[in-house]
Amino acid sequence: MSDHKKYKQVVKLKAFSKFDNTAEALTATTCLIESRPYKGLRKFLKYHCDGETLGVADSKLGNAIKDMLVDTMITQAVGLLDDLDKELNTYAMRVREWYGWHFLSLLNGAR
Repeated sequence: MSDHKKYKQVVKLKAFSKFDNTAEALTATTCLIESRPYKGLRKFLKYHCDGETLGVADSKLGNAIKDMLVDTMITQAVGLLDDLDKELNTYAMRVREWYGWHFLSLLNGAR
């Protein structure tokens, strides 16, 4: 009984999601047996466990989840770079326009 209390202090249930039907449960179980993350598991982890420490007993499944999270971070980084590029271009166009209003001779020399 004391072991149970120790584990209960360390490990806490963060969220729970039940399957809609038995077919979905069977598909998820088959994916887990094959060490592949199920689509519903990916969504669940992305929504509930982002930035959390996750312990997985199956090393293949753990690596698949880790790769999935790394892929998500790479996708977000690429999106961030695209946004920064757009903002930088917008600011550069504004600066050129502002200089054009105040320093016409500099604008003509820049072309």
